[in-house]
Amino acid sequence: MAISRQHKFSVERSLRLAIDCRLSAHGMERPAAGNSHHRSEITILKSPTSRWGFRYVVGILRMPSPVAAKKRCHSRAAVTARGACLLHGFTLVELLVVIAIIGILIALLLPAVQAARAAARRTECSNNFKQVGLALHSFLSANKTFPEGQLYNSKGRWTSECGERPLEMRAYSFTWSLFIIPYMEQESLYDLFDLQVGNGSMITNASGYSNFELGAKRISTYSCPDDPQDEELVTCCSTGTNGTSQYEDIAHISMCAVADTDDFTCNGIFPKRMGKDMGNQISTENANGAFGNYRGARPAEFTDGTSHTLFVGEVLGGGQQTYQGHYWTNHNLMDTADGINGANTVVGGVWPVPPSGNEAYRFTGFASYHTGGCHFLFGDGSVTFLSETISPGVLAALTTRSGGEADSSIE
Repeated sequence: MAISRQHKFSVERSLRLAIDCRLSAHGMERPAAGNSHHRSEITILKSPTSRWGFRYVVGILRMPSPVAAKKRCHSRAAVTARGACLLHGFTLVELLVVIAIIGILIALLLPAVQAARAAARRTECSNNFKQVGLALHSFLSANKTFPEGQLYNSKGRWTSECGERPLEMRAYSFTWSLFIIPYMEQESLYDLFDLQVGNGSMITNASGYSNFELGAKRISTYSCPDDPQDEELVTCCSTGTNGTSQYEDIAHISMCAVADTDDFTCNGIFPKRMGKDMGNQISTENANGAFGNYRGARPAEFTDGTSHTLFVGEVLGGGQQTYQGHYWTNHNLMDTADGINGANTVVGGVWPVPPSGNEAYRFTGFASYHTGGCHFLFGDGSVTFLSETISPGVLAALTTRSGGEADSSIE
């Protein structure tokens, strides 16, 4: 159907008025036809889809003029006949340069990120030692003495080198790290243990659990985030298992109490005694450190001062998936004879051949996966990171509770 010129003019004028009204409502205006920077058109298209055989499709084409487009385009860009600006993309060389710069930045940032994460893990480990220090002093306030390092008096394995065998103990075969958990918000777990049978006993007690089962409970405060054995169970003392492997017995601990400068055992098995009384005598049967067998030390015995006496230090097992390590319910005393990160540790040399079954973990010395040393808790509750290059004499002086070396300084 043909559209008369008069009809087309009338429609176009009506549409222009409608468009001007709509633009005015939005605070805009239609560009003037004589604008040197823009051109506008009213386009009327014919369509066979309308009821009357055609419909009007109107649009405002607001386009930059070719002159304005050329001014905005780069010198090497092309301008189309309608004024559009076609810009080139990146060249291959430019792209490679950008990728190289990004790679360099990542290489510079990665060591910093890794160092920050290592520092965070080391801080978390230090905080765990502080929590142990608070628990030890809470135990002291409640009992007027520090906890026993270990209570162990097995008749069949006791020898004369260990002195007189103690006959009466308040518990059997347990250690300091169990005795202080009531002061670490773990009293409910402590109450489930039967202290009159061994830590590896599989006899179900009145609580409905056996000591062996309870020993598999992980105490997060005793762990180190840098230790790959952090959440592992290690082999201990039973024919049973608490995991999928026959070697998964008791939860691993990354801490040991400091017992002696030379050998924390009196016969290669039993830890040295603290002694029957408050005497500070040093002999092959008595420990000269902060912890020992039979009883706990009293504050008056620390004539060197608790701030000059090591209480607890970091230790390692045999490495991930070896099932060798210390366990938190028993046998976690250590001496300082091998220094820090010594030859018998994973980080200092080679894991030793077990001297008797699975007891190799007991003779490694203090060590950690932190670079250059390990954390130690002092008797006053402070935590210090001691270097692996510390003088053996200074380390020995810090180990004894009454050796008269209170003026020794940490190197």
